[in-house]
Amino acid sequence: MSHRDDEGSALVEFTYLAVLLMVPLVYVLITVFQVQRAAFGTTEAARQGARAYEKAAATDLGEQRARDAIALALRDQGITDAPQVAFDCQGPCAGPQARVKVTVTYWVKLPVLGSVFGDARRGAIRVQASHVEFADRYAEFSGDPAPASLRHHYVAYRAFVRAKVTCIKAGQGSDSGKLAGAARRLADISLRHLRAGAVTLVLIGGLPGSGKSALARAAADRLGFAVLNSDRIRKELAGIEPTESAAAPYGAGIYTTEWTERCYAELLNRAETLLANGESVIADASWISAEHRAAAKATARRASAQLVQVRCAAPEDLMRRRMAARTADTSDANAEIARKMAAATVSWPGATTISTEAGGSGGDLKSAGFTGLVDEALTVIRPHGPDHVWRPTRPVMLPG
Repeated sequence: MSHRDDEGSALVEFTYLAVLLMVPLVYVLITVFQVQRAAFGTTEAARQGARAYEKAAATDLGEQRARDAIALALRDQGITDAPQVAFDCQGPCAGPQARVKVTVTYWVKLPVLGSVFGDARRGAIRVQASHVEFADRYAEFSGDPAPASLRHHYVAYRAFVRAKVTCIKAGQGSDSGKLAGAARRLADISLRHLRAGAVTLVLIGGLPGSGKSALARAAADRLGFAVLNSDRIRKELAGIEPTESAAAPYGAGIYTTEWTERCYAELLNRAETLLANGESVIADASWISAEHRAAAKATARRASAQLVQVRCAAPEDLMRRRMAARTADTSDANAEIARKMAAATVSWPGATTISTEAGGSGGDLKSAGFTGLVDEALTVIRPHGPDHVWRPTRPVMLPG
C-alpha cells in the first residue's frame, strides 16, 4: 500500500468518525432546543391561562378563556399540539376573591424515537409548568392605574397580529386547513376583547324606589365599571354627608331646579373625565328629563363612548314599601315626591325598561330574583357577554 493510499484511507476514517460523533450531538441539540421551547411555552401558557381564568365572570367561561389563552401562548413558541391542562381552585373559582392554579403539561416528542414507539408519551419528555393567580393582585398592590379598556386593547391587538401571521402561513400552503381554523379562533379572541373593552356610558334611571341604585351597584360590581350616583354628588356639592338627611318638599331645598341642573352638570363632567381615561361609567340618577338625557348623549359622543340607557320600573305600592324601609340612605325621596316626579317624567323611548318587581322590597342583593335582574341588565349593557372582566380595586366612585 502506498503512502497516497494511506492518506485517502485516513480521510475516509476521519469523515466516518466525525459523522458518528456529530449525529448524536445534533440529535441532542435538537432535543434540547425543543424541550427549551416547550419550557418557555408552558411557563407562559400557565401564566396567561391563570390570568384569563381569574378575569372571567363565571367558572365555565373561565376554563374556555384559559384554554384560548394557553393555545395562544403556546402558538407563540410554534407549538400547535394541544397540551394537558388542569385547573385547581383554592377558594372561589371566579370573582374578586378568586385564586386559581393552572397546570400545563406538554409532551415533547423525541426525534425519530417518538414515531418508533408510536405512543405519544413513550419516547417523549414531559414538560410541566404551573401558575397560581390572585384576583387583580398586581393592580391592587402596584397601584397600576391602567383601565380595563387598555388591557383589552393590547390583548386584542396581540391576538389579531397572531391571526395575521397565521393567515400568512396558511397562504404559503403549509397545513392551510388547520392554520385557517387557528386564525379564526385568534380573530374571535381579538373580537371578544374589543367588545369587552368598549368604553361605555350607562344611564340607569327610574323613579325613587324603582331599584335603580341597587341595580347600578350590582352591575358595576359584575362589570368593573365606576358608579356616579346623583344623590351622593348633590349632597357633596351641598357640603353634607351622603347619608345626612336633606329632606325637603318637591322642588325645594337642595332639590330646586338650579340645584338639579348643577348636580347633573357635575355628574356628566365627572363621567366625561372617566370616559376620556378609558373607564366605563354607570350614571345612577332618575333621568326623568329629556334635556339631561340629551346632555348625557353628547357627553358619550365627545368621549367616543358607547351609550346604553336602562329604565327601572316597579309597581307603585312596591316602590312605596321600598322607600319606607330605607334607613341611613342617600336618597331623601318619599312617596309624595315620587308621585310628583312621575308627573314630570318625559317619555324615554331610547331606554330598555327592566321591571325590578322580582327583586322584592327587602333589598337582598343576593336573592335569586335580584340576581336575575342583574343578568337581564348585563345582557343590555354587554349584549355579547360580560366576560373578560378586569375589576378595579374601587368600582364605586365615592365623593371626596
